[in-house]
Amino acid sequence: DLLCDFIIKNPVLPSQREIVAKITQSYKRKKKVKLDGRDISSRYSEIRSMVNEFLIFRELNNDQLLKKRLYLKALADKFKGQTYDMDLLNLYEDSLNKVLKDFEKQRTFSSDFLWHKMAVLEKYYEVININQKRSSNKQDKEEILQKLHVIIDNHYRTSMSHWALESKIRNLEEGITVSSKALTFFHSYTDFFLKDLDTEIIDHSEAYMNAYLLFENLNNTDRFNKLREFVNGYIVKDESDKVLLNQISSVLANYLTFHYVREKQINRKKSLRSKLLSLYDQMIKGGFFSIGYIPVLKFKNYVTLCCHAGYFDKAHDFLKANLLKLNPLSWRSLDGFCKAAIAFYQNDLDDAERLLLEKDSTGIETIEERKNIVKADLDNIDIDIDRKFLMLKIYLLKSDKIKFNQESERFRKKLEYDRKNNHINPSKEKIYNAFCQFVIRYYFKYGIDKRVTKGFLIQKLNDTTSIVGKGFLMEKILELK
Repeated sequence: DLLCDFIIKNPVLPSQREIVAKITQSYKRKKKVKLDGRDISSRYSEIRSMVNEFLIFRELNNDQLLKKRLYLKALADKFKGQTYDMDLLNLYEDSLNKVLKDFEKQRTFSSDFLWHKMAVLEKYYEVININQKRSSNKQDKEEILQKLHVIIDNHYRTSMSHWALESKIRNLEEGITVSSKALTFFHSYTDFFLKDLDTEIIDHSEAYMNAYLLFENLNNTDRFNKLREFVNGYIVKDESDKVLLNQISSVLANYLTFHYVREKQINRKKSLRSKLLSLYDQMIKGGFFSIGYIPVLKFKNYVTLCCHAGYFDKAHDFLKANLLKLNPLSWRSLDGFCKAAIAFYQNDLDDAERLLLEKDSTGIETIEERKNIVKADLDNIDIDIDRKFLMLKIYLLKSDKIKFNQESERFRKKLEYDRKNNHINPSKEKIYNAFCQFVIRYYFKYGIDKRVTKGFLIQKLNDTTSIVGKGFLMEKILELK
């Protein structure tokens, strides 16, 4: 009843209304008329077919570029198998010029836009080929071919830079690895494609290319500033614009994170954190913080940044408003971790420990349980590692050596298991084990072993290159009396 009512209230074509009327009448008589399985199946098939047509027509009606292209195609197809028709050609060319003028008004154009424009010119070239008697035929062909090659170049550059950049972002945020001959070729010839870029970014292609190159070289401040200006001044028109801004902003966030993590000067570090939070806020407000589910890494980074800046209410509000925008496999485990992290940065260590110890914080407590994890749930493994690492920091701050030793041994076994099953790489296992070893061998010996002085700890930490939480440890060492 609801389905029929929906379609009747949204009529599309007369033929569809007739089908709906027949099906509705039959449906309302179903209590009086005994239907066999074939009748039910046939009527269900009619409804499904009609709904499919409705959805297609609705999408077509919303896609102005496609409508214009199909209209021109319908006119161009009239030339097939016909003799030279000047009136028809004039009508076609008048319509074509109007469409091309509309195209030219769009200074910001996507790969989809270029594809439509390319299809229009390809069809025009076919029409010119049919009308060989036209005096300017050779000149027209040359002009169209030239335009086609320019569009093909732009379309290739836009598509490849878009998907090459997407591959890099997914690798960074989700650990997805993609390889292809096309990607290898594109990477090898980025300098060649870059030659024709304008000094100002005006379209998707130039934005993607600059973002791709910034991703390759995170020390290029000029390119970062150029892209930041582009994002600030961009007006979103459709979903493809949100995809573009999501990707460009993700690269900008990666640039800021790269420098934020490495910056040692306190004021510059605060400035970078402020810029990164401002960028994330702009992405959230503009509706392009994520396309689809929010990546776990980006979600976690935002909450952590808010905590570092002391914006605890902001972190809570974000968690509450966006938790269900995560992949359902991850939202419960990330909820527990984020709440514990907020408590930790508020120096409420007991509450942070309680939140981390709750079973549903990750749902992964033993090696046996971990064996049931599928690849699609690898985000939970990263969250589990973050949870265990946060717990270790809590025990360090509490100076609870027994619990720290017990937790570090469980953590070591889990890391080893994950590495052997290719859930994490060996370098990740190494940096977390290095943290545990440093705390047990040196940090907890301070005040007990006379050889372990503050200077000794600082020197040992500086000499340790592959270790996680280096800034946290240095801060705690400097606080020792």
